[in-house]
Amino acid sequence: MDKRTVIALLIIAVIFIMLPYYWEWTGLSEKPSPEQELQAQADTSTPASGYDSSQPSEPTYESTATDVPAGSGSGIPVLAQLDTIPEQFVEVKTDLFEARISSRGAAISGFTLLKYSYFQGEQIQLIPERDSYPLGFAFPEIPELNSSRLYFTADREQLNLSSGGRDSASITLTATTPGGIPVYVTYTFRRGSYSIGYRVNAARDGDLARATRLTVQWQGGLEPTEVNRGDDYGYFAGYVRQGDEVAKFNDFDDGKMHESSTNGIDWVATKSKYFMVALRTTEGFADEFDVAGTERSSVEKGEEVAKRVFDVALTYRLESGIGLYSEIYIGPVDYNVLSELGHDLDKTVELGWGPLQPFAIAILWLVNGIHKFIPNYGWVLIVFTIIMKIVFFPFQRKNYRQMARMKSLQPKLKALQEKYKEDPQKLNQQMMKFYKEEKFNPLGGCIWMLPQLPIFWALFTVFKASIDLRGASFMWVPDLSQADIPLAIAMAVAMLVQQLLTNKDPKQRFMVYGMPLLMFFLFKGFPAGLVLYWTVYNITGIVEQKSVEAAMARETEPSDSK
Repeated sequence: MDKRTVIALLIIAVIFIMLPYYWEWTGLSEKPSPEQELQAQADTSTPASGYDSSQPSEPTYESTATDVPAGSGSGIPVLAQLDTIPEQFVEVKTDLFEARISSRGAAISGFTLLKYSYFQGEQIQLIPERDSYPLGFAFPEIPELNSSRLYFTADREQLNLSSGGRDSASITLTATTPGGIPVYVTYTFRRGSYSIGYRVNAARDGDLARATRLTVQWQGGLEPTEVNRGDDYGYFAGYVRQGDEVAKFNDFDDGKMHESSTNGIDWVATKSKYFMVALRTTEGFADEFDVAGTERSSVEKGEEVAKRVFDVALTYRLESGIGLYSEIYIGPVDYNVLSELGHDLDKTVELGWGPLQPFAIAILWLVNGIHKFIPNYGWVLIVFTIIMKIVFFPFQRKNYRQMARMKSLQPKLKALQEKYKEDPQKLNQQMMKFYKEEKFNPLGGCIWMLPQLPIFWALFTVFKASIDLRGASFMWVPDLSQADIPLAIAMAVAMLVQQLLTNKDPKQRFMVYGMPLLMFFLFKGFPAGLVLYWTVYNITGIVEQKSVEAAMARETEPSDSK
């Protein structure tokens, strides 16, 4: 430890020792009069002047939480109290998640998703055990009065919306600043929703008189939830909606990034591959957003990955009082769920390049529609593949006919190649003349494949990033969102059989055997749902090809008999 560090620690120690005497000397630790105590009690039941009366009033409940002094008139700074007062929690349960709200900072200290699990089977904790909690608020002009320095008491100890009864309910937590100003934080939970109402109210008076802005922030980002850490971190990013535009931030410079802007901010979000936290204003727009990220090399579960953390914040400009009403989304990156919430939150779903997104949305709609009738996503993908084969059959039939025609012309083409093998220019002229006489376009097969390409790319994007396949099992595959080597082998074998049936040219032996091998190494790390689709596509392609060849044979029988 160097000399400057020792001096700094000594200065900090002196400040902490002298701080109580300073408060007593300045008079801020004077005990309130009985009239002031009665006024403080009235303030806890009536919102401060900063409360926005245009918002619907929250239901009130009989307090069941243990009352703990919040710092008003105690003679001890609030920050010192947090080290001595036992932390208390409010337990919340809905049909979608379980949450825990701490008395320290009125922060969400735990959040468990009930419908999503880790690969090992435990339910996902979006807020793991930490020394500090991610959600909080701060006053930029008064850094010593952020939410983490306030002790709150709640109007209840628990809230259950998991079944029956009310569809929504609120919890109000109250703290008092060292200057005696009450601060209210109200959470509103709703059954069937991952969106949580988050309200902060206080009077701009006393030690809050200098506050002109209020910042709501989520610090610490999100933890990875998937077995493939590298793939999961690859989707980590920050997002913001400003005006009508949604921007994504995930570019780092020397392991750091920071983006901020002012005016017209609707929401800001931090996202992993399958889960997201979004802070959204419900009254007009926020004045400023901040997205700050860090990236560093880390070894997790034996895999070296680029670990990413994105902190996000919204800052609001205050008017006459301190009043904020916002929504916090903590849940899955599910296109259907996010599209119902509106505000372009569904644009955080990875649906590929812009022009391909309509195809991806249509695919999601069809897959989810089939799932309403077939509960297993493995069979859903098989049915979906068959539907795709039916849709593409006219194009595939043209392609197969083109290939069959090419095969029938091979003897004549080989004769031309043998005849003009010493004159490539002449050979090229004769082949073009031959194709014209036979009315055959050698690129015809490729032309009929072009309409399918946007669909294939959209399929790749959807199946690689869709949360619908996460945790869905099928036969021996435990999770269709994870890689599965046996299924990749089955896909390569099906592709090899198809190649053997379609390509009998000895000169193209490498394509026959090499392409399936190449596809195996390419697909072995892809989600099993995508591999299952391609496997079934190849198998049905074999059946389709044999049926087209049989039909063509029947068409040529009359002319052959003559």
